[in-house]
Amino acid sequence: MERALDTLLKGFARALSLPSRLLYRVFSLEDEGWAHRWKEHFKPLHASRSLVVRPTWESYEARPGERVIVMDPGQAFGTGHHETTRLCLQWLEDQRIRREGGGGSVLDVGTGTAILAMGAALLGWQSVRAVDTDPEAVKAAGENIALNGLRERVRLSQGSAADVSGVFDIVLANIEALPLVRMAPPLAERVAPGGRLALSGILEEQTESVENAYLMQGLRREDAREEGEWRLLAFNRERKEKP
Repeated sequence: MERALDTLLKGFARALSLPSRLLYRVFSLEDEGWAHRWKEHFKPLHASRSLVVRPTWESYEARPGERVIVMDPGQAFGTGHHETTRLCLQWLEDQRIRREGGGGSVLDVGTGTAILAMGAALLGWQSVRAVDTDPEAVKAAGENIALNGLRERVRLSQGSAADVSGVFDIVLANIEALPLVRMAPPLAERVAPGGRLALSGILEEQTESVENAYLMQGLRREDAREEGEWRLLAFNRERKEKP
């Protein structure tokens, strides 16, 4: 192990022009249940005005008008505690209000725990599709969808936006800036005329490059939100008027 660490640190030193010999110490720690200690800090969370995220090991009594997402994140990303997830859920709720109750279709790309897909279903969208390229994420998402009784409302599969056919009223992708730029063509193609696309996982300095990638696909930016250092960009595809 120490030899592997020594090789790794030498590589970092060369890459960062640091002294060739970096000193380190190795300690042995007793197993104190670190893999489960984080659960102590995962409490029921109000992620938007009406959406509450509750872990499976906590109880919560919903108030009138609240919708509760029960979940166990497993090894996937998305508990509602991160700014990018909250930005997406809050934007989704605003779209529900705009559509006066939901309806329509949603595609969640890079679904992770399926928190956004489940939020969309609970907010009123009748047809929700969720995809992720990571098999561990798909496993966690499937368990969460079943836990919330949403198997009939959320269709889950392993894959990317390019593996999905058809167009959707709402497309979501809470990933990272560089993958979002690469995925601009297939993501934009999934947006129906009159539909909307929300992208998150973007830092302030990455906003321009992501926005330009989607403007080049014929979309129009209609909204930008921020929380902390993170940004959400929302676009729409204009509906062509019939001659």
